Amino acid sequence: MGALIKQAQGGGAQGANAASILFGGASAGLSGLSAYEGGVADSQLYNYQAQVAANNAAIARANAAQDIAAGSYEEGVSKLQTTETVNAAKAAQGASGVDVSVGSPVQVRESTQNIGALDAAMIHYNAARAAFAEQSQAQSLDSQAQLDRMAASNAKTTGAIKGLNSI
Repeated sequence: MGALIKQAQGGGAQGANAASILFGGASAGLSGLSAYEGGVADSQLYNYQAQVAANNAAIARANAAQDIAAGSYEEGVSKLQTTETVNAAKAAQGASGVDVSVGSPVQVRESTQNIGALDAAMIHYNAARAAFAEQSQAQSLDSQAQLDRMAASNAKTTGAIKGLNSI
C-alpha cells in the first residue's frame, strides 16, 4: 500500500495508475461499508415494526379481555332487570286479585323470563364475538411481529454479504 501511495505521488502514467488503484480500493471499501450500514438500518426498521406489531397485539388482547368483562357485566345487569320485571309482574298480578300460581299469569311471567334470557344470551354472544375479533387481530399482529423479526435478521445478514461482495 505504501508503495502505491509513493507511485501516485510520483506522477506520470505509473502515478496515475497507482492513484486509480488506491481510489478504486477506497471506493469499494466505502461501497461495502455503505451496503453493510444499509443492512443494519433495514434491520433496525424491521425490529421497530416488529415491536409496534407486538405492542398492538398486546392492546388487542387487552381489548378482548375488556370486551368479555363488559359483556359479563351487561349480561348480569340484563338478568337482574329481567328478574325485577318478572317480580314486578307477579306483584301486580297478585295485587289485582289474580291467582299467580296457575294459568296465564304464570305463562306471562315465563314468557318474560324467556325473553330476558334471550336478551342476556345475545349480550353474551356479542361480547364473545367482539373478543374473538380482537383475539384474531392479536394473533395476526403476533405473526406480523415474528415476520418482521425474521426480516430484521435477514436484512443484517444481507447487508453484510453485500458489503463483502462489493469489496
